Amino acid sequence: MNDRNRLPKVAIASSGLGYVARGIETWAIDTAAALAEYGIDVTLFAAEGFQLSAFSFQLCILPCLHRFDRGTQRLTRLTPGFMWRWGLKQAYGWEELTFWLRLWPRLRKGGFDILHVQDAWLAFWCRKFRHLGLVRTKEILGHGTEEAAEWLAQFEYVQHLAPWHFEQALRAIGGESPSPQSSPPRGEEGGMPSPLGREGQGEGGNAAGVTEHRTSNFDVGRSMLEVQTCDEAASHPTAGHAQHEEHPHWSAIPNFVDTDLFHPLPESTNRRIDESSKLRKQFGIAPDAFVIGTAATVKRPHKRIDYLIREFAAITNLRVIESSNRRIHLAVAGARTPETDALVAMANELAPGRVTFCLDLRRDQMPDFYRALDVFVLVSLFEMMPIAVLEALASGVPVIANAIPQLQWMVGDEGREGFVTGSRAQGGSCIDLSREGALAAFVAEMTPEWIEQKGRGARKRVLEMFATDVVIGRYVEYYRRVVEADE
Repeated sequence: MNDRNRLPKVAIASSGLGYVARGIETWAIDTAAALAEYGIDVTLFAAEGFQLSAFSFQLCILPCLHRFDRGTQRLTRLTPGFMWRWGLKQAYGWEELTFWLRLWPRLRKGGFDILHVQDAWLAFWCRKFRHLGLVRTKEILGHGTEEAAEWLAQFEYVQHLAPWHFEQALRAIGGESPSPQSSPPRGEEGGMPSPLGREGQGEGGNAAGVTEHRTSNFDVGRSMLEVQTCDEAASHPTAGHAQHEEHPHWSAIPNFVDTDLFHPLPESTNRRIDESSKLRKQFGIAPDAFVIGTAATVKRPHKRIDYLIREFAAITNLRVIESSNRRIHLAVAGARTPETDALVAMANELAPGRVTFCLDLRRDQMPDFYRALDVFVLVSLFEMMPIAVLEALASGVPVIANAIPQLQWMVGDEGREGFVTGSRAQGGSCIDLSREGALAAFVAEMTPEWIEQKGRGARKRVLEMFATDVVIGRYVEYYRRVVEADE
């Protein structure tokens, strides 16, 4: 595209959209809406129809095989073993292929410049067809589902969600050893296994925000991961690591959050107390409780809700409420799973009357849920870039999470590694949550000053780095670079 003033025509697609609720599907809807508001000609391609109160983008439904259907599962079992190379020994792979075969002619006919997806196999098929000359649309894979770096290396255009993910991928394909925290332990759930994996592997998902904005720039082709803001220029410790010459069009652009939808309670103390009490009543929580909360699928593997319940039950003294009559309470918002009933029973046994499960909340209820909290915790040991953390930060709620680089970057807690880049605002703390008793000990020592300071820092960090207008502007500039790129 020679005319820099012409905005690219963009397709956003998700093969599960309409019947699956994960971060990928949430990202697809939010991205289409944000691009349309920006002025981009965007179409959202979904598997089934769904209800939205209002949207300004075009919606196109493409029926396909569903990964959970018995027929798809049977087809997967009958598929020859060698077809694992194309993802077809997973039901998810068949869903993606049948969705792509309906999407492909739409991309051709519609003259789309960009296909932006987080479903890895959709990007795979678009690249294959483009290299065969069957479609001109260039695919961008938003890497949010833990594919192996060696598999990512085939793609010309990858949007990593955090600078640390970007660096780890470059290290791996460059033959260097990645950091020990580059992937979750074997066998642990947490995102989609690498498409390099053979038959029998399953799938997962990732979890899915007005002040002066500063732009954080992680563009490739410059000193890697250099960050520039209005009043600072800080470099990542590994900024000297050379950009991989075969991947000059990779980028690192984070997820975003709607900071108008997810916002803090009023500044006025009396109004804040009054509104928080009303919100807590809405969720069946005592109005004057001190509330610790999480938003995660209610299960043991990966999300570790059992660990959270044990740690909460172990808290005996809490400095932040020791001089008041407030009672500490735990609120868990998340999707129901086969393990949920057992975890509810565990909570009733270990902390009777002090744990509330808000199961299968509608998305429009989540802003109120975050504002009902005093502190947000995420106890999973590994995450790519959880949207729930951004939503909590945007709501002015301090975050406690595991001490891994990508979460430290999101929260703004440098930790021992000094990894944090961008805004100096800190919205919480990252600690070693692999240890029994670590969360309970940390929470017990929290002070009102810590909560107030980190809550203000949380909102500030999101506005500067993860707000919709900040990130979408970078999306559009990346689209232009991709369209103009020579391969």
